Amino acid sequence: MCTVPPPPPPPPPPPLVRERASPGHGSPGRAASPGQGSHGRAADAVPDGVCEWARGEPELRLACARAQLCPQAAPRRVRYSRAPGVLQRGPTCGLAALAMLARLQLSPDAALAAAQARGYSRRGEMFSCRDMAALAAELLPAAGLPHARVQLETAPLYSEETVDRLLAGAMMLVPYNASLQHTPCPSSGHRAHWALVCGVLEVAAPRPHRLHPTNVYAVCRQGKDPGLMLCSLRDLHKSNTNLTDFVQRTDENGPRYVLPEGGVTGPNGLTGQYVVVERL
Repeated sequence: MCTVPPPPPPPPPPPLVRERASPGHGSPGRAASPGQGSHGRAADAVPDGVCEWARGEPELRLACARAQLCPQAAPRRVRYSRAPGVLQRGPTCGLAALAMLARLQLSPDAALAAAQARGYSRRGEMFSCRDMAALAAELLPAAGLPHARVQLETAPLYSEETVDRLLAGAMMLVPYNASLQHTPCPSSGHRAHWALVCGVLEVAAPRPHRLHPTNVYAVCRQGKDPGLMLCSLRDLHKSNTNLTDFVQRTDENGPRYVLPEGGVTGPNGLTGQYVVVERL
């Protein structure tokens, strides 16, 4: 009798390409535990068999499971550069994102003091991408990133170039309009917020190897929640370019914010601009 050998097992999913996290020191003030708990708790929150390709990265696995992204098959391409979560104090979302990028080798309090000393900010607000780029270029070398290359970028965020740079290990500081859930939305800048884009995930597209609105997701952190946020790269781009208006409320306590000449839409503002940091 002739027997047919069983088919070989499927190949394992491709490993995530990621950066090694640097040990943080100093007192960041509001360092957040990932996903409201340890990596183990994040892993426990995902049922067996869901997003198994990300089992080595519990926070990413949890974020993908919640978003129902690639629950069975691995993404076509993915890169996640580890960065710690930091909860902001007051309007310090941009400085908290900068501290995340520096992996807490730079504390939010130190970033705030530097921004205030240079006239970029009064209360932690950062309404100028140019100022954010200058601050990052000055502070990152002393935070253990001597080779970091900081670039103010005005090219469209939703592009193949953005995907390629993130896949190569870049991180990006991106201002956007935040919804009540802190996700990107078109609200004209009334809830301007900053995200650290620390990765990218590309799922299968209707037209392979082409940028498509439904197949590329930014892996982000932001200062209102300790976990990872996944959002469409196109939605983040649209929100970034919709930063068209900001008026400080007259009933708000504290010093007035520092706004660049020309406001948030001017050449020194936020609209259509972001900061790229490479060679991390």
